[in-house]
Amino acid sequence: SIGSILEEAESIHDKADFIARCRVSLREARKTLYWLRLLDATRTIKSPRLAPLTKEAREIVASLSAIIRNANLPK
Repeated sequence: SIGSILEEAESIHDKADFIARCRVSLREARKTLYWLRLLDATRTIKSPRLAPLTKEAREIVASLSAIIRNANLPK
């Protein structure tokens, strides 16, 4: 899961490994966003809770992307 992978990344001291774990989390977040959009597009689930979940997934993707981008910047 996204959270458990990030929890592991928090305890890593190697920058490259940290970034790699964040990328795995980003990939998982994008998959989650894909499935949420698919559920919405196919009207598989008609729930008012779907839109907030999709919004939150987009925010997670954006946050992880920013973390990875900033971690790659030289100090």
